[in-house]
Amino acid sequence: MAGSLLYMTLFFSFLPFFTPGQCLGVFLFTKKGGNEKMALIDLVGGSDYIAVSRTLCKNIGPAEAILYSEIIDQYKFYKKANKLDNNQMFYALVEDITEKTGLSADQQPRLLKKLEAKGLIKVVYKGLPRKRFICR
Repeated sequence: MAGSLLYMTLFFSFLPFFTPGQCLGVFLFTKKGGNEKMALIDLVGGSDYIAVSRTLCKNIGPAEAILYSEIIDQYKFYKKANKLDNNQMFYALVEDITEKTGLSADQQPRLLKKLEAKGLIKVVYKGLPRKRFICR
C-alpha cells in the first residue's frame, strides 16, 4: 500500500493542471478552477495528446520533439483547412502552444531557434501586431 501511495503522489505531481477528485473504480480528476471531471484513462488516449517519436526525442531532445510534433499537427490542420499562406506558412500563437504543450513563452523562442538551426522549420515574424509564422 505504501508503494502505491508513493506512486500516486509522484503521478499527481506530474499533473499540474488537475487535482485529485473522487475515485469510482477509475481515478477521476477535476480541472483546477472547473467542475469537469476526467477519468485518468481519458488523459492518456483519445484526441487530446501529442504523438512524439522516441527517435525524434533522442535526436533533437524531448522538449524540441514535443514542440516539433505540435508544429506538425498545426501545419496539418492549416493545410487541411486550406489556410496556409502563399509561402506555405501558418501563424502559431505563443498562448496556443503553451496551452497545448505546457511549454512556456520563455521556452518557445529557444526551442524554435534549435529547430530552425537543424533545418526543420523556418520562423518569420510579420504584421502589426507582430505574429509568429512557421513553415515546416
